Amino acid sequence: MGKGIPNQNLPDSGLMCLVTAARLLGIPADYQQLKRAFLVDDAPANAVILLRAAKEIGLKAKQTDTILGKLPKLSLPVIAVLNNGQYIVIVQADEQRVLVFDPYKERPLTLTHEAFAKAWTGTVILLARRFSLTNLEKEFNLSWFIPVVVKFKRFFGEVLIASFFLQSFGLITPLFTQVIIDKVLVHKGVTTLDILAVGLLVINAFEGILGVLRSYLFSHTTNRVDVILGAK
Repeated sequence: MGKGIPNQNLPDSGLMCLVTAARLLGIPADYQQLKRAFLVDDAPANAVILLRAAKEIGLKAKQTDTILGKLPKLSLPVIAVLNNGQYIVIVQADEQRVLVFDPYKERPLTLTHEAFAKAWTGTVILLARRFSLTNLEKEFNLSWFIPVVVKFKRFFGEVLIASFFLQSFGLITPLFTQVIIDKVLVHKGVTTLDILAVGLLVINAFEGILGVLRSYLFSHTTNRVDVILGAK
């Protein structure tokens, strides 16, 4: 997350976070329009300005203080106020980690509770969309997410490779069973049985580890894709 006062050439973190959160909620928002309407003399947006801007674009907004343990229970996304005066968007939160969007970073960040707590003031801006029939007319098609999927193709490729190996391991058990019938039961090959047993244990252990890694990688990647898609 950004440190200190941002460079004057950088966009305002508060308005950028509001635009991102609004898009995650399905509300179109334009940074330049909000900047012209609410920022005076390039002064950074404070909480009051963000509340006004949120209502202007059709969001219900409220500033409140909360604790880290209650973040998973909030209706996300919310805008969090940092100790350095900047803002970030909390996209997801659980009992151990927080997924955030920093307007000065290219991709979403996953932070531990400890790391997030050091930077956070405890204040958030809650956001909710106002119901409108025009929101139902927003076009949605494959062009939304194909470019994003391509951007993360390496991660999805690793998931596919892991899935291929897991499926291959699933075919090994019947082969082992056939070998046991042919070599062990028929020819009474006890040594062969020991080797097969050790091999099967190793494969099962590797399969379990690979399955956990695949699940983590897939979940982590899809969370990032979800954030980027929502910001479109």
